[in-house]
Amino acid sequence: MLENGANPNRKTSSELLPIGTAVNQAEMILERKNAYPDIQEITKQRLFETLDLLIKYGADKEEWLNQNFWGVSNKVHFFEEKMYGMDNIDIREPIRNVLKEYFE
Repeated sequence: MLENGANPNRKTSSELLPIGTAVNQAEMILERKNAYPDIQEITKQRLFETLDLLIKYGADKEEWLNQNFWGVSNKVHFFEEKMYGMDNIDIREPIRNVLKEYFE
């Protein structure tokens, strides 16, 4: 679709950018390591491939990082804020580590 001119910056009806959609889908798997232990690495790899393609075709990663979707920018939400589950473990740590590896 990107090769045929699809807009890599078109927001969903809920204002989510394509980079955000990819990140959110990966996050659902990565934060549930106990439920999906066998697909953690492949999820990370597929996220990197998806981000590479979106950015190659013009997705604006800065727009996504600065997008105020959660009341704070995605940069703050994913890279700075921590969110603790009932077991007192930061449930954002898996996606944070993956995004840091990709973006930094």
